[in-house]
Amino acid sequence: MMKIPHFRRNAGGLLAGITEKVEWKLSKGPQTGQQLADHFNLTLGQINAIMRDSFRGDTSKVSFGEPYKTEGRAMDRLYTLEKKPKRVMHKKKKQIILNYRKFEEQHRV
Repeated sequence: MMKIPHFRRNAGGLLAGITEKVEWKLSKGPQTGQQLADHFNLTLGQINAIMRDSFRGDTSKVSFGEPYKTEGRAMDRLYTLEKKPKRVMHKKKKQIILNYRKFEEQHRV
């Protein structure tokens, strides 16, 4: 069984690399927001904000279950990892030509 990419970024503080850590936790199976909050020592509101804002790229896809009410006023969901994380290679950047004469001389040789 192949492991998914897991990056350890612990230098930036409490939420450094949290999306990779959440992907790693969800790769083991579906989790509720409260389970994720307990594992990362965060509040349910912080986890919900992270899940709303972070998973909109090409690297992975997380599906959100229907919200249900917990004790008090908090709403919780079941999160599952639909698409495993993958590394996205960036496209080669275009070369910026500052001096066209120098550029021609370099490529003429």
